Amino acid sequence: GTRIDTSVYELRTAGRGESEPLVPNNSDGDRQQNRRVTLTLLSEKASEVEVATSGEMPPFDDGVLHDGTEANGPDGFDRALIEGSRYHISCPRVRRIEGMLEVTVLAERLEGGSYGSYGSSVSLGAGVHSYRGHETGYSSDFAGFAPRLLVGATATYPLDYLIGISFDGTAEEWRVVSDQRAFDLCLVGETVRLVALYRDLPGVDTIVVEQPSVLGITSFRLTEIPVEG
Repeated sequence: GTRIDTSVYELRTAGRGESEPLVPNNSDGDRQQNRRVTLTLLSEKASEVEVATSGEMPPFDDGVLHDGTEANGPDGFDRALIEGSRYHISCPRVRRIEGMLEVTVLAERLEGGSYGSYGSSVSLGAGVHSYRGHETGYSSDFAGFAPRLLVGATATYPLDYLIGISFDGTAEEWRVVSDQRAFDLCLVGETVRLVALYRDLPGVDTIVVEQPSVLGITSFRLTEIPVEG
């Protein structure tokens, strides 16, 4: 009590008695070791960092094959796949909900081959790369839907959480707070909805949603998306 601020740290005592001896309690020396006090300090600290949303937005990178697309978000764009499949990709709005931004990108299947045929599924994910770096424990099974938000020169990535160390012990395993798959199948006339959550950017009225080609997929950039709520 003399060493810490007890108005900040609550003191809680818990006697263990004979239930948790450090060593067998059958000699004077062992009993001396068992007469002990263990002090554990627990602290939870939350911090916030103001994100500067200034500067000039970088030019759109349409990828190595130059097959990426930049378009107005609410209007969207068409993406043709193999076997005649064609989707319309759009983002009509971004919703502000309790300190977060909810981004939903719509992929409506306009035409195409049979359901389930190779190349008939829309894919708007990051391939096998994570925005946390190539050394992050990651796989295409859990790549998730994780585009970034652009406001000026500032990029904001989806909320994510650490689940542990990879099975080979070489990297951290993270999961994004979003749809865990960024691809799906649907019939002609149906729409796939892919959702991801981000930290709010207060004061921002319009936003850009972008999947950069550096993460390993066909890139896209949807601009002038209104933020509502």
